[in-house]
Amino acid sequence: MEFVEHHAALSWQPADQAICSRQHLIALNPRMPSTSTPCLGELGAKLVVIRGLPGSGKSTLARRLAREFGYMHFENDMYFEGEAGYEYRPKNVKAAQRWCWAGVSNGLLAGGRVVVSNVFTRVSHMKSFFALTDNHIVVRCTANYGTIHDVPKDVIAAMQCAWEPFSRELEYSNGS
Repeated sequence: MEFVEHHAALSWQPADQAICSRQHLIALNPRMPSTSTPCLGELGAKLVVIRGLPGSGKSTLARRLAREFGYMHFENDMYFEGEAGYEYRPKNVKAAQRWCWAGVSNGLLAGGRVVVSNVFTRVSHMKSFFALTDNHIVVRCTANYGTIHDVPKDVIAAMQCAWEPFSRELEYSNGS
């Protein structure tokens, strides 16, 4: 993994291991300089924007930040979750985006720390979130766990082709 802006190698491990111990990270990844940027939970960002293709671990990482560091967590997919489970409706995508943005905005206005995870193929998709606070970081998930929402392979391929790089992002692959 690489934190592009500071060129410090980072490595995170599965949920049974802390993502907050620099010594532990160094032990797992000897190439990591001892003076490198601290791990994600120690960065103290008000807003963490997580992006990646379907099945890359975005939601898992966001839930972990919420559980271990007290971040409020929002993503468009939450809009489609109900008592009957996940029911995606393409006609409601704009409403899901508005709901997600409002949750992030309200959380930050209330003084909280927020994590938002969505595909965000284009940098422009993240800009409205960047406008909410200067204290943000971007994490790109790169693992391939397979999509839990059965997103067709051709749709994922189209997302990958449309992917726009962002120079100031951490890369997270959870050891995969």
